Amino acid sequence: MRSPRRGRPAGFAAGLLLLVAGLTTADVLDAARARFQVSGEPLPGRFPPAGDWRGIGAGPAREPLPAGSNLVPVANTDELRSAMAAALPGDVLLLAPGDYPLQRTLYAERPGEAGRPVRVLAERPGSVRIRVATTVGFELRAPYWWFEGLDIAGVCADHGDCEHAFHIVGDARHTVLRNNRLHEFNAPVKINGSERDGRLQTPDDGRIDGNSLYNSGVRLTGNPVTLIDAVAVNGWMVRANLIADFVKGGGDNISYGAFFKGAGSGNVFERNLVICEMNLHPPYGARVGLSFGGGGTGAPYCRDGRCAAEHFDGRIRNNLILHCNDVGVYLNRAARTEVAHNTLYATLGMDARFPDTDAVFTNNLLDGRIKARDGGRWSGDGNLRLEAAGFAARFFAPQDADFRLRDGSGIVAAGVPLPQVPDDLCGHVRARLPDIGAIEYGLDACDPAGRP
Repeated sequence: MRSPRRGRPAGFAAGLLLLVAGLTTADVLDAARARFQVSGEPLPGRFPPAGDWRGIGAGPAREPLPAGSNLVPVANTDELRSAMAAALPGDVLLLAPGDYPLQRTLYAERPGEAGRPVRVLAERPGSVRIRVATTVGFELRAPYWWFEGLDIAGVCADHGDCEHAFHIVGDARHTVLRNNRLHEFNAPVKINGSERDGRLQTPDDGRIDGNSLYNSGVRLTGNPVTLIDAVAVNGWMVRANLIADFVKGGGDNISYGAFFKGAGSGNVFERNLVICEMNLHPPYGARVGLSFGGGGTGAPYCRDGRCAAEHFDGRIRNNLILHCNDVGVYLNRAARTEVAHNTLYATLGMDARFPDTDAVFTNNLLDGRIKARDGGRWSGDGNLRLEAAGFAARFFAPQDADFRLRDGSGIVAAGVPLPQVPDDLCGHVRARLPDIGAIEYGLDACDPAGRP
């Protein structure tokens, strides 16, 4: 585990008690704003509660059902448990609006098939409220299960008791999590392998697409706090999610938005909006955005049994990463990594750490630095570093995720051609000479906050 870049300030314990009591959140934010205004550092943003967010992340639209789907109506927790236990390939477990209290873990153990997954689907996105009062909400052990449109929240009085909305393990290949709100967990999505008959099974080739993952308060636990915590898996796509407010208020106080580690390979972060401090602004701890390698992995948990590297052949592209008091991108023993067309604002920048790390950074826009540490190596072209004043001069309100252009100098058509990144944060096609950063300023507007 890496050391935080900021130690605990004097009076940490008293400050935390006041924060937990709800007495100083506004004071902390106001003091931070005053300090930043004096020092010239970026201002904290002003955002609605993450559950009300209407930009990148979960939304009201539902994917159409395939023709001939076998609909299984579900109206309560007991019916959901029975339907999951009896599910067949192609079944659509259609959940009626309402509250679904969950005192015991639900298991997905019957496999779906390619082209015929088992789908657990809200009749209307956001109308199905699953309230989890146990360590794990759903444990997935079989391939081809999809979960869509659900609002899943942990309701444990002790934060150490609500670990995961989803634990994806063993043979749970080709899992899809789409358009869900997952909140009030330490690690709402946990993915890892498990042994069966002396062989490691790994839940590879999944997708986490268009979800909102966040917490409404500090997680008062010494357990790991990482909203997507993936170990020893290959071929996952994490795309177009809101990942926000992952503050750890116990133990080492270090937390991550999302990482892959444990000698996995070929995993991708793209088109995500990561706001390390969206509505939570504690004066302690360290928060890191996206990572390959995280804090490292013990050899028995590595895919190769030794972690020759923590990650291989990863891609981090077209992400917008804001308000992290540590680095926005952290590469820890991450071999052959591509980091391209990301915008980082109010972070310390990007780290390439340890000799196993060799990274290519291309067309990134940031106000921090790109740093090789402890023998790490990086190369690249087209990266642009601006001070806070440079961001303020070029964009309307970057602290609020408003990246409409005031002045495109040094950004528009200033990148190097990169055919392997043909689109931008919003999926719009890039020009032959692309713009630097996550957004391409062409004919189509790209607003990560979803403003009308």
